Amino acid sequence: MDNKCFDLEDQRRFASLSGDYNPLHLDPVYSRRLLFGCPVVHGVHMVLYALERFLEGRSSPLALKHLKAEFNHPLPLGKPFRMEIIAADDAGFEIKSAGNECHLLGQFITRENIPCDSASLPDKMPAASCRELSFAQAAQARGAAPLYLSPAELLTMFPRMAGMIPPVQVAEILATTRLTGMDCPGLNTIFHSLDLNFAETGGPLAMFYRVDRSDQRFSIIQLEVDSFGLHGRLSAFFRPSPVDQPSFAQVAEKVSSGEFRQIRALIVGGSRGLGELTAKIIAAGGGEVCFTYNMGKQDAQRVQGEIRKCNGKARSFSLDVTSPAAPDWPGLLQEWRPTHMFYYATPHIGSSSSDEPFSRERYAEFCEYYVLGFCRIVESIAPLLPSGLKIFYPSTAYIDNPKSGQDEYVAAKSAGQWLCRYFTRRWPKLIFHIPRLPLLKTDQTAGIQPRRTAESLEVLLKEIRKLV
Repeated sequence: MDNKCFDLEDQRRFASLSGDYNPLHLDPVYSRRLLFGCPVVHGVHMVLYALERFLEGRSSPLALKHLKAEFNHPLPLGKPFRMEIIAADDAGFEIKSAGNECHLLGQFITRENIPCDSASLPDKMPAASCRELSFAQAAQARGAAPLYLSPAELLTMFPRMAGMIPPVQVAEILATTRLTGMDCPGLNTIFHSLDLNFAETGGPLAMFYRVDRSDQRFSIIQLEVDSFGLHGRLSAFFRPSPVDQPSFAQVAEKVSSGEFRQIRALIVGGSRGLGELTAKIIAAGGGEVCFTYNMGKQDAQRVQGEIRKCNGKARSFSLDVTSPAAPDWPGLLQEWRPTHMFYYATPHIGSSSSDEPFSRERYAEFCEYYVLGFCRIVESIAPLLPSGLKIFYPSTAYIDNPKSGQDEYVAAKSAGQWLCRYFTRRWPKLIFHIPRLPLLKTDQTAGIQPRRTAESLEVLLKEIRKLV
């Protein structure tokens, strides 16, 4: 079984080779707000890597007759891609990854005087932006993606493939990820599958496409493609956009003027999601807000600017709760001291498969935020506040109503709740509010298929008032 850990540099090189610069694969800050919470490997990158490994045991040039791939699970950067060749002979192969991220089937033909060997491909395409289509626009789309291939870049990344597979076939495979990731559906793409039949037509050096099936209920877009020597089908999901929280003006309509004027709120994790909404609620009620962010500096500046524009009091600073060092609160807070603290720091939650065993790695990641990180924050700030502190520690309704695939998350949240009880014994002037929140609309709860969520503003405002 072959192991490979893709990193961001691998992704950048593949983006240059393929032309697929979708931020889902390249931008750690942007992708943290998307479905998988981090950059994930291009599906076609896994396909070509698997083909490269397969070709290492062969010496004669080959041409593809058929290639089918399904991308069933995302592969985050840094996670091992464990590839296993299930079956292989002179005519074909079956390759599958251990984590079921990629399942690949293919057939070869002997490469003897095939017309596509003589095709002359341009090295590079002009820089293009990633199109952001609505589902309705994507459902009607058609067009063409020119073929190109840089022999030097291909030789660097996939040297066996460069010498054994016709360049035009490699260019056609690369065009599928550029087409879906940059053109249709474009920005909101999650590539799901490709099914390509290669022929010897010698047509134009471009991949023509048209959407022949779409279903918004399941967020699915299917495309029919034709190229120089290829006919096939591509399938992609239309992923949800980052979730926008209610604006400051919308929040102000629900909050009584001055109802939170006595509050100085430290919000750990306030640049997006429920932390962002809490900052707006407190500021709209006349309170002072100081919130932290980890990677999302631009998001923090946006939230801070929106509050200040409406004469609210807000500032922000960077804080990584997973750092083993305790925060320098006197330096960060200066003379300002909080009366309340809201703790929203979290990793990507997601969900594991129902048949997977309990993951110690996944549980440890949750504990790093909900237990150890929270412990460092409280233990370092409590001694500075002899008059006490009211602490909002959101828990989850899944504790009472377990959901398959959330066992590690629920276990870590439960441990966090017990930690709160320990702190009340150690520091009696700490007051905790630990609401078991229902599913609320945030980046964490967005999915391919719509999910029923409670109204975030109403739920959160009600719980904040309980703590005040």
